[in-house]
Amino acid sequence: ELLTGAEQRLFARLAAFRGGCTLEAAEAVADADLDTLQSLIDKSLLRVRDERFWMLETIREYAAERLDASGEADELRRRHADYFVAVAEEAAGNLGGDPTIGLHRIDPEHDNMRAALDRLERLGHGETVARLALALSEYWALRGHLAEGERRLATAIGAYPDGTGLRVRALIAYAQTVDDPEQERRLAEEAVAISEGLGDERGRAHARYALANALATGRRWAEARDLMEESVHAFERLNEPFEMVRARRGLAWMHKELGDVATYRRLTEENLAQARQLGIRRIEARSLGALGMVALEEGRLKDAREMLLGSYRIDHALGNQIFISVDLARFGALSAAEGRDAIAARLLGRSLALREEIGWKPESWAAEEFDTTMATLRELLTATELEAALRIGAAMSSEDAVAMIEPGAS
Repeated sequence: ELLTGAEQRLFARLAAFRGGCTLEAAEAVADADLDTLQSLIDKSLLRVRDERFWMLETIREYAAERLDASGEADELRRRHADYFVAVAEEAAGNLGGDPTIGLHRIDPEHDNMRAALDRLERLGHGETVARLALALSEYWALRGHLAEGERRLATAIGAYPDGTGLRVRALIAYAQTVDDPEQERRLAEEAVAISEGLGDERGRAHARYALANALATGRRWAEARDLMEESVHAFERLNEPFEMVRARRGLAWMHKELGDVATYRRLTEENLAQARQLGIRRIEARSLGALGMVALEEGRLKDAREMLLGSYRIDHALGNQIFISVDLARFGALSAAEGRDAIAARLLGRSLALREEIGWKPESWAAEEFDTTMATLRELLTATELEAALRIGAAMSSEDAVAMIEPGAS
């Protein structure tokens, strides 16, 4: 009651945010001005850190009560949702080759975006939920929020009627999250059919890429290879370099599964060169990791270490939890080849624990790499030694686990 009217209104309006907000967001959503914000800071109702304004949770809960009593809660929360849908859609355009900019834009606002999704779902605003979920789908995959992505995108599917380009996008995004090969294939096939009916060449290229991956999940390698090769050429025609090199990575994998290791290696080396030229860091990491495993299989342990470390450094910088798990398993294979069996087992233990933390079921190639190293360690260690090392590794941080691959670590 000691606040001015302007301070009372802004105090209540700021409750719409979860996890704080920037000045830009406060101005756009709550009509904030610096003087009133400063006054709330002076009165210890608002805090500022790293250029973000935030409230203690107990204070925010009280502010939310005042907002609900103000009669403008619905309008404020609509503005909040509209603002963060726009932020997410803009950031999604920067999640391709080097996703750093997009990740840094979404990371501090993820709680706000989750709050918007929760409110929109409760209110039945399906199309806006779908827009926000689609914008965040790549972010969730990169950051390892896999269960959340699958749940939100399942809701998004129902928001778009059959026969629309937006449904194609929703089907493709959802297909990448499901754990059932047949369901993944059906979703991708529907996306292909809709995009072909619309005459949408770009949508068709993305849908056929999704279908190639679905066929690969079902181990239909020859069909997947032919479809993925078409996707590579389609993305090249459409001038989508990130999608082209990502599809070529998939094509290389399919050649390897079909026993054509020479083509696998050639395509991977081409991808590494092109990814570096274009600054596509995600594909650079994948190519380094793949070539590191080739070097390991050929007994070139020094080259393998250098390339696997290069892959991990990029994945760590991007916070790509799925591929950090892959990197850890590959470091385990390298350590086993060096005769450091206990360290190899600890690395596998951390890889497995991280996989479980993010709810990731590995693709066939990743599962086979892990299982091969585990089988080797079962021959080299007793069951008690292996179990103890796995348990120690599971309790470590990923960073501490990686530090063990340095020569002389124990």
